[in-house]
Amino acid sequence: MGESILSSPRASRLTRWLWPALFVLTLPLFIKLTFPYDAVAQRLQSEASKQNVELSIASMSSSGLLGVAASGVKVRQPPTSAGPSPEIELDRVSVSPDLLSLITRKVGFGFDVDAFGGNARGKARVSSDPKQPGLTALELDAKDLDLKSLPLQQLGSAEAIGKLSLKTSLPALEPVESTSGSVAITLKNAALIKALLPVPGMGNLTLPKTMLGELDGALTIDKGIAKVDKFALRGGDVEADVEGTIRLKALVAVSDLNLHVRLKFTDRWLDANPLVKGSLGFLGPKGTDGYWITVSGPLQRPNVRPGK
Repeated sequence: MGESILSSPRASRLTRWLWPALFVLTLPLFIKLTFPYDAVAQRLQSEASKQNVELSIASMSSSGLLGVAASGVKVRQPPTSAGPSPEIELDRVSVSPDLLSLITRKVGFGFDVDAFGGNARGKARVSSDPKQPGLTALELDAKDLDLKSLPLQQLGSAEAIGKLSLKTSLPALEPVESTSGSVAITLKNAALIKALLPVPGMGNLTLPKTMLGELDGALTIDKGIAKVDKFALRGGDVEADVEGTIRLKALVAVSDLNLHVRLKFTDRWLDANPLVKGSLGFLGPKGTDGYWITVSGPLQRPNVRPGK
């Protein structure tokens, strides 16, 4: 009888390659099924606790071929001099290594986050120097975030609503003096529900509900200085335009502002709020295009004065 098909040279070569290939294909599946995700979640929570950060993870699982996903994530930073920090809740976070960064011997990862009623995805690169940890680059595309649910509002006395979208391309973040890139921001159907406005000589003035309409803004960052290319608020009870620069600092709260802001309120809104209308004198004389004010100094405690 002729030679068996299974014992032919071609079949032998096929068998020699089949088992290694099968092993390579099944290894990721084996890792996914046996990976100790619960132990990883506990380790992350433990490491965060050492940094005085409260971290809670409801569950962890695999995501894609090499990534992991966490659901029900809650984070609270250490308290500051201003009081307790707000709690950040993320519905789902998935992270996977950036293979291109690995090839270039850099530490990078891709991420996809569902939170605040919207989604944010992108890529980040982190420092490989343990003495200077932090992000060194960031690409971010966030869409339809619910302004009311963002934790930033818990830090102040204002409450706002609207849908926020943010797109950043920041290829250089370290050191801060070398930061470069661009930021684009849009805000739709926005309104200020309540806010306290500090008025010189009068204390805090409670602003009534104010429709803000839509915001279209863009920044260009070069060597740590962010220039306002566009900032236009239109379609609400107040119009606003901003021009100027922001000198970034490692501690964001002390970044230097050098901004000129134009405000123009609709007559209808002013007539409906006579108390506010009578208090606008602190903004200086009203021009044909509205009021101009200058905002300077640290972001945390800016100085506001009338005029451009």
